[in-house]
Amino acid sequence: MNAPPIDAVLTLHPTARSCGVAKFSQQLAAQLGVPCLPLGATCAAPLLSVKLAEHPGFIRYPRPYRLFLHDVPMGLRLIQDADMVYAANAEIANRLMSLRPDIRTAWCPTLMGHVPLYREPSAGDVFAFGMAHKFQATQWVRLHVLL
Repeated sequence: MNAPPIDAVLTLHPTARSCGVAKFSQQLAAQLGVPCLPLGATCAAPLLSVKLAEHPGFIRYPRPYRLFLHDVPMGLRLIQDADMVYAANAEIANRLMSLRPDIRTAWCPTLMGHVPLYREPSAGDVFAFGMAHKFQATQWVRLHVLL
């Protein structure tokens, strides 16, 4: 049975400024030629692009839907009910393989497109991984003043 074409990408934060998952979801939606909408929007065959650790509660969505996971979820129902499950990397896929042998490993690229692949580092370069810049705001302001 063929699944209907994806008609939207749904995510917790549909605004690209809020997080990496949102940026990825917007770029994916643009590549697919569909809108990027908040979770809960009504669509015929959406792709849910979620990092469940960021979601305040349990997500349920009426079928059919596809699921792109950016982390390993605690709740299994969403995974079991999805028509297809994509994992953002091999580690996530391997951890969920016993639940969904048909899981597909996808790739969630870095969203630092404005940074060249390689250049000589300079004394003023700062690289922060993950959400460090969100949790340490006071220290970042101080660093900015010092630089």
